[in-house]
Amino acid sequence: MIHRSERVKLCNIFSICLDESTDIISSARLSIFIRYFVGNEIKGELVKLISLQEIIKETDICKAVVNTLSEANVDFSMIVFVTTDGAPSMTDKESRFINLFIKHVGNYINGK
Repeated sequence: MIHRSERVKLCNIFSICLDESTDIISSARLSIFIRYFVGNEIKGELVKLISLQEIIKETDICKAVVNTLSEANVDFSMIVFVTTDGAPSMTDKESRFINLFIKHVGNYINGK
């Protein structure tokens, strides 16, 4: 079950942070966090920790992120920045996750 605090629902902008990792037995995980402001403080909240298949492509990650955020009723138009862990599936210049995610969202998002 996905939990989101009432504060996140009241924010007019926020960013998402993604961390993809594979452990020693080739089990892949993706952490999705939301970061937002409450007054002058930056807050963060784990949206979900997802298990992924063994072979991870940027399309798999994009689908998992979009599905998870949709299930959490996140308004994609309020996402202004995406931070990733720098894994090749996130940062490859030809087919970076961020490019796929921007295509889905339909508006410009800063990403790193």
